[in-house]
Amino acid sequence: MREILKGFTPLEKATDKAGGGKDIAADGGLMPPSAGTVREQSSLTGFTLIELVVGLAIGAVIVLIIGVISSSGIGSYEKSRKEAEAYNDIFYGFSLIQRNVRQALIANADNATDTLTADNFVFKKNGSDFIYTDTATNADILILKMDTSLGETLDFSVSPQSGKLFNVTLSGQKVINLGYRKVTVPFNLTTQAMERN
Repeated sequence: MREILKGFTPLEKATDKAGGGKDIAADGGLMPPSAGTVREQSSLTGFTLIELVVGLAIGAVIVLIIGVISSSGIGSYEKSRKEAEAYNDIFYGFSLIQRNVRQALIANADNATDTLTADNFVFKKNGSDFIYTDTATNADILILKMDTSLGETLDFSVSPQSGKLFNVTLSGQKVINLGYRKVTVPFNLTTQAMERN
């Protein structure tokens, strides 16, 4: 029957005379290693399963943090872009009123019907939308489309001040649908104009 010897890993196998100059041929070249033949234990082994799992967990947390940061950045950009579009539409409509009233030879305000006439353009609310009518062609041109099912509101008013001076106010709120939530964009714009007949 063969004698079972305590074995060592191949890296730990000592060579002849390595164990302090002793002849180890009698043991078949296997003996406890000396300090000169074996490196530190940690340099002989790879990663343990626990080290590997901890490393993967740390990597996953870092990837998650990067994903959340980039996602919130994209969401903020999209919200800002859609708010800018909404305000751009609102300011375009209001600047159209101001420009036409300024350049008009005839400008009249009727606060009973909340209409503003500047030459051949009549600015007014049409249901929930804001339009102007070109009386020369009798065409209605949409300035601001409001969706009341989303809670969008629009108020257009013309109110006389002293003498021939009148205020024009465009106010309300637009609602931006971002997919995952809705954002309200309030507005309240006022200008003054002088009636000219």
